[in-house]
Amino acid sequence: MKTKSSRILCLLLAVLLAGSALILSACTDDPKKPEGNTTPAVTTPEETAPPETEELPAGIDTLKYDDYTCNILLGLTTLGRNEFLTEDTTTVLNNAIYLRMRRMEEDFGVLIATDDHYTGGYSSSSTLSKEYKSGDTNYDFCISRILDLATSTVNGHLSDLTSVPNLDLTHSWWDQTVVRDSTIAGSVYFASGDISTLVNDFVCCLAFNKGMMENETDVKPADIYKLVDEGKWTLDKLNEYASKVSEDLNHDDVYDSRDKYGLTVWDSRVIATVHAGGDKIITLNQDGLMELTLYSDRVATGLENFITIATQQYSLNMSGMKGGVDWKTIFINEQALFTMSSFNSLEYFRNLDTDYGIIPQPKTFEDQDAYYSSIVSVHASFFAMPKLLADEERAGAIAERLAYLGKEILTPAYYEKTLVGNNTRDDESRSSVETCFATKVVDLGDYFKIGGYYDNLAGLLNNKNASGFASMYQTNLEKATATIEKYNAQILKLNEE
Repeated sequence: MKTKSSRILCLLLAVLLAGSALILSACTDDPKKPEGNTTPAVTTPEETAPPETEELPAGIDTLKYDDYTCNILLGLTTLGRNEFLTEDTTTVLNNAIYLRMRRMEEDFGVLIATDDHYTGGYSSSSTLSKEYKSGDTNYDFCISRILDLATSTVNGHLSDLTSVPNLDLTHSWWDQTVVRDSTIAGSVYFASGDISTLVNDFVCCLAFNKGMMENETDVKPADIYKLVDEGKWTLDKLNEYASKVSEDLNHDDVYDSRDKYGLTVWDSRVIATVHAGGDKIITLNQDGLMELTLYSDRVATGLENFITIATQQYSLNMSGMKGGVDWKTIFINEQALFTMSSFNSLEYFRNLDTDYGIIPQPKTFEDQDAYYSSIVSVHASFFAMPKLLADEERAGAIAERLAYLGKEILTPAYYEKTLVGNNTRDDESRSSVETCFATKVVDLGDYFKIGGYYDNLAGLLNNKNASGFASMYQTNLEKATATIEKYNAQILKLNEE
């Protein structure tokens, strides 16, 4: 006889299998400009979809830990969520969370407990530091903000995931882009994949109002999707359409959040523009060490174009905006044609009466080989394991099993229902979801706060300084170089221990 959870799982998988499966799968230097490696920082995503029939390795699938309680540290912002425990099974995603935990209990003998923190003021790096210094082993693993995990990495408070028994990051339930671009000197201290959706949640995209597009620009939504498909969706095209929408709705001669715009942005989209052009603050060199690759004439041109667009009257910078209307309401009230967003934000638009579409971040230049999608580092949360573990083999086996079941249960519910079923409205937007997740950019320079470049890039927009990139880069170059040398040395030393 099937258990209740087994029957629900069968129903859920039947629904999910009925839908279409989602496939997840050039810079120029100038010796007269500030120094910096100008090698293209992002490689074209490889289309190497793993076999759908991949199973857990022999041995792990038979391991049992009768009534062991796995304790997970969650160090998230207020936009995060617990993907391991839920009492609410009324939504497809929550039901999937419940089913994964039942499978862990029934098939693996593992119960789950979480230590939850949902605030930007909490630092998991402080908790992990105290654990390490006191010799405590209270946590089996953590899902925490990447900014905190970067700190814990260089402090030596995280395990090298490539050395944890029963954990194999080459499997399809681990995100291979993240694994590849986070492998520092042969070691991996944080990763992501089907164990959690809290990286994909904060991948950047654009939402656009289809009705406004057709009524105020005379451009059909289908034409926008065609541009995306043809690789011609660029900053210039974004500017062309956004510039047609601008109106002082309350006639007070002041443009603020109560008015109408072609584009709304955040200051974090300045670093996202670097990424969208195929570049990063930091790239790993042939030795797997961090190397500064932020500056090039091409990056400077792209940033100047974006900041110029974002400081026009038809654009609203939502960082420090005035007028009292929040960014969600601006889009819902049809006060914005385009809004630069991330996938977690689409939840707010679920009940929007006017139809909207989803497209990737625009290319900085049309001659790029691909679109590239930034990750909002202040919110994205990755997987990691403390340096000190009560039982490495057990912790590795539990994490591997959770990731495997995540691929089977959690991820399909997240993609098919939370994104495609409720938030996206057409097949074209569905294709954009695939594109965004397949082209995500992992930038260690962002996560390790190299040179303060993230904040200083944002400052260029907030100060309306479109041409200030070269000067800002040079000002922080010495500090950035020293930090890179320090962190590379620390990580090499960790590898020797």
